[in-house]
Amino acid sequence: MKKQVIIAAVATLICVGAKSQNTIEELFADHSEIIFSFVENDNAKLRELSRIISIDSRRDSIITAYANRQEFNDFLQKGYPYTIVKKYTDKAVNMASTVAQMASWDRYPTYEVYLQMMDSFAVRYPTLCRIDTIGTSVRGRLILCAVISDSLSIDQNEPQFFYTSTMHGDEVTGYILMLRLIDHLLGNYGTDAEITRLVNTTKIYINPLSNPDGTYKGGNNTVSRATRYNANSIDLNRNFPDPWSSAPLNSIQQENTAMINYTANHNFVMSANLHGGAEVVNFPWDGYTSSEKVSADYAWWRTVGRKFVDSCRAVKSDAYTSENRSGIVVGGDWYVINNGRQDYMNYFHHIKEATIEVSETKTLSSSQLPTYWNFHRKALINYIGEVHKGMHGMVVDSVTRQPLRALITVQNYDYDSSNVFSRAGHGDFYRMLLAGRYTITASASGYMPKTIENVAVNDSSATRILFELVSDGSPVAINEAADEEICIYPNPCSEFITISGNDIASYRIFNTFGNSILHKQDLNGNIVKIHLSALPKGLYFIEIQDKNSNRKTLKFVKK
Repeated sequence: MKKQVIIAAVATLICVGAKSQNTIEELFADHSEIIFSFVENDNAKLRELSRIISIDSRRDSIITAYANRQEFNDFLQKGYPYTIVKKYTDKAVNMASTVAQMASWDRYPTYEVYLQMMDSFAVRYPTLCRIDTIGTSVRGRLILCAVISDSLSIDQNEPQFFYTSTMHGDEVTGYILMLRLIDHLLGNYGTDAEITRLVNTTKIYINPLSNPDGTYKGGNNTVSRATRYNANSIDLNRNFPDPWSSAPLNSIQQENTAMINYTANHNFVMSANLHGGAEVVNFPWDGYTSSEKVSADYAWWRTVGRKFVDSCRAVKSDAYTSENRSGIVVGGDWYVINNGRQDYMNYFHHIKEATIEVSETKTLSSSQLPTYWNFHRKALINYIGEVHKGMHGMVVDSVTRQPLRALITVQNYDYDSSNVFSRAGHGDFYRMLLAGRYTITASASGYMPKTIENVAVNDSSATRILFELVSDGSPVAINEAADEEICIYPNPCSEFITISGNDIASYRIFNTFGNSILHKQDLNGNIVKIHLSALPKGLYFIEIQDKNSNRKTLKFVKK
């Protein structure tokens, strides 16, 4: 979970100041991570502490955090009194040793049963489901994704939606919710009109378990000893490139590298990352409080979050009340974190991603799992449906009618990467917006930008719009002489590209799939220094434009 509420935690040790090494050895004798609490009211100090330890929750001045051995040693240097929180509690965590035992959905699957379940979805519904392997964990366990669509073999012009869960291995409620959602969508296709329409018009990706090593820390046959961190004792939700900081990460974990690459190779429009430890919908930004930086989509996020919460409360009246009465929160207003997945996905990939905390208890007793499905089912389905609101459109060459990759900007609205791109090779784009009237601009390399004013958007369906762009007569040139192989890791290698020119107005980095990785505009200078540690290995292009609309494209390889 990104954040968790402490409820009646059992203190096993209270300590003031630094402890001896022997005590630390005792604390970590049987655990790769520990949970502890301390008191801090100062937001600036908390922000600094979050760079040392993995803060998990904040309730008034009571802070709860996780730490591995090194992180805890670093924390001790700060001199805070702290309380060790009991990590495991006795509860009925029943495991299914066969797929048949999962029929009632009141058990957790063993790792082998999980793999069998995912395979069975594709076998039972071969025209509706395939299973992708996103990558593997440190221990070699599979990170899988079910792809659900009525056109698996055809890349249609339709929005792509992504659910993912349990990047903190001990937050397993979402794991079961996602497995059951896959089963529900496939099993009701063709009989339930709403689900049939959703599958026919959306390519749905569902990754139930993104940290299998943490979930099955106690072995493949149990989740009762699950850990937050991965097998390297790293918090995966503090291990993504940070859009607000140029400080490089020491090492992006294998699970996150796989997720970054998978995301870069798709065109996800909207997503949600499921956690546990609270019941609240958390939306951008995590790296800032709303008083410091407010998301361009703040009002839209509040509306979507409230819809999710209200849908849950229609079934269970006290759902999503653990943090506040609204059931929604800006991440940084809860507390600020760095290197989180949510800000990475929203900023670098232009995906509208929220973090949904789905259960106050991280590892529910097995018997409670059906209850949580019952009040989440409709909300999870409705959330997918949000991709079919706002504005859908196409960008094409006005003469050849070929689809174009273009930046779509809502004037007097978009900033901090809230804008979206039309898809290379397809030209389709999807921009979720609240009802209202908007001025929209499409701009593409080698074309004159085009603006359409007074576009009406309603609450119930998507407004369709077509951009026909006219060539500006200056094709983009690839400067072969400027090709450069840039190695970021291992050191020593340059972590920056420095570009000089006359009146640089904007630049963007994109990959061979045409997906924009980073876009900066409205620049005013002659030198641009681009930090590259956020990029996975691969071939990339940098397009630079000056104030006279002259463009140059450079290509480079990150090894």
